[in-house]
Amino acid sequence: MVTNGIDLLPWLSVPTDAVLTAKTVRLAIIGRVEPQKGHDILLHALSTIMDIPWRLSIFGAGSMEPYLKRVYHLSSIMSRIHWCGLVHNLPDRLAGIAVVIAPSRYEGMSLAIMEAMAAGRVVIASRAAAEGLIRDRETGLVVPERDADALADALRWLIAHP
Repeated sequence: MVTNGIDLLPWLSVPTDAVLTAKTVRLAIIGRVEPQKGHDILLHALSTIMDIPWRLSIFGAGSMEPYLKRVYHLSSIMSRIHWCGLVHNLPDRLAGIAVVIAPSRYEGMSLAIMEAMAAGRVVIASRAAAEGLIRDRETGLVVPERDADALADALRWLIAHP
């Protein structure tokens, strides 16, 4: 069977500095801001680990963005989130990112995960998003779908074990 593939060339030039050891861990989620992709699960998980210095870049746009901004607008979590919208230079934007998170409720073969892995980024993904791409604790971290607590625990573990 031939699975989906990506052009590796744009991703191989992304610097692979030791960004996990930075004072503030830079996180990203890449994809449409739609219920399927689990942005709400990620934001809930992040709201429980405010004692850890993290920053999140959200690459993508979609129908859930106004809702998420409304729900979290009074929360201190919003000061740590950068809503990037649609970007056309994602390899350049991943240069400062340590971890790409894919908490999808359901997913096909994830282009975002393939690109993040090609760029040498650590990936934390739901089982659905990791299917066929990530082996837990070997090539990334895998958490159950819809489980914000497990996602928060995976982030804590990763930051403690860079």
